Amino acid sequence: MERRSGRSLGPWLVLSERLGPVRDRHGAGGQEPERVRFRLTPQFQSAPETQPRACQPAQVAILNPSDSNSPRPLRSAEERLNRPARIGLWFAYLVLCWGLLEVGGRGALAVAGRPYQSSAAREELATLLSGLTEALPHAEATDPHTEERERGRGIQVHPFRGFEQARDLGGYHEQIEELITGRDAQDLWIFVCGGSVAGLFSEPGAAGARRLAERLKQAPALAGREPRIVQLGRGGYKQPQQLFHTAELLARGAKPDVVINLDGYNEVHSAASNRDAQVHPLFPAAPSWRAVSAPLTEEGAFERMFEARTLADRARAIGGAALKRRSYRSVVFGSIALERMRRLVARKGQLAALGASSEASKAALHGPPFEGTVADAIDLGVAAWKSHSLDLDCLCRARGVRYLHVLQPTLFDPAVTPVGEQDPSELAAWRFGVVRGYPKLAEAGAELAADGIAFLDARDALGERPHGMYYDACHFGDEGNERLAERIAEALIPLLEP
Repeated sequence: MERRSGRSLGPWLVLSERLGPVRDRHGAGGQEPERVRFRLTPQFQSAPETQPRACQPAQVAILNPSDSNSPRPLRSAEERLNRPARIGLWFAYLVLCWGLLEVGGRGALAVAGRPYQSSAAREELATLLSGLTEALPHAEATDPHTEERERGRGIQVHPFRGFEQARDLGGYHEQIEELITGRDAQDLWIFVCGGSVAGLFSEPGAAGARRLAERLKQAPALAGREPRIVQLGRGGYKQPQQLFHTAELLARGAKPDVVINLDGYNEVHSAASNRDAQVHPLFPAAPSWRAVSAPLTEEGAFERMFEARTLADRARAIGGAALKRRSYRSVVFGSIALERMRRLVARKGQLAALGASSEASKAALHGPPFEGTVADAIDLGVAAWKSHSLDLDCLCRARGVRYLHVLQPTLFDPAVTPVGEQDPSELAAWRFGVVRGYPKLAEAGAELAADGIAFLDARDALGERPHGMYYDACHFGDEGNERLAERIAEALIPLLEP
């Protein structure tokens, strides 16, 4: 090893270390010198003011990079102090930029006449997810993609009702078999039919079913009888699916004590959306019906169905993540999530609208031609709702079964949220059928009551200004279901008294 010293710079000494032969200035053989780090420790001797200071040779510490025990190079105090400050400044800069984006985004939307509201964004995300969820859209399912995978995703074609859940809902089949083969006379069997609101209300162990059972047990006329509530509600069901479902079970030999028909929303909403999808208003809800009835023999039908499924999965993942992380609170992240979901849902609808190509397939898939307007479709849905309720009452009366028809509450009902307080641009597809159709349902329900049908208008069951109980445009949580159960019990108990 050879050490060479550079020229002296005052009290400092510059050193380098070379290993092996050294290449000369003209590039003759040898290897490049390996430069090493070093630290110099100058020392001074005190001297009288009249004499120049003497300098002792510097103590040099050679730092070999290959030696793990070598001390680390010293950083200046200024560098050590400024590093946390620099990190803090960068963090403050990022926070400032994010704040400017938020303020600027909200201001731009407000100027454009579309102010951003976190609550409205959450409601639209949840509502779009409900439309994509083939299982019942539970309130706790902030990630519907995971919820469907865990609960059993998918629907299958049914010969009488159009479609049915692919899994056994709450022991449904076992309950029906028990009711047919040998029921206990002390049990009080109650069918609850309808759409997803009825399904969530009557789900085994759910708040609505528990509260209804508790109230019925407290009735003196029903002392000693055990309520057995059967979940007939299915996501997307509307008349005449409730009629066909009940008639099917009665034909098989099931004889419940009570049939509660809890419906109304799907009858007006799906009638309008079916018409827009070029499906007859009285056919099952177009998205679910097409999912199980699209003829795979048509060219490209399988590819369209696969792409539609993929788009739905992507939309569920985006919306579920936005709800779970609450990113809808940010105008930036919330707007991005909403826009992506809208595009995916719109593209899925376009694929479904392609339908079948042959005339025979179109007739089977879309039903008879319907040339009316959306308003005409809603009126037809209301008329069918009333007519099939009369049919259900006739079926039940002929077998000694009590029948109660309940008009379910919903968020956009003008009796709950006045039209003047509703934003017309918000969830227009979900809102229009309710705004026009619900007053007509209430009128038809009053006519049913006048004809001797046990009818309960439960539009106000959740109380005044119940917006906080809804987790999307249609469904409400435990508190809402408990309030609805109280109203149903008040109307049902007198029907069951001797």
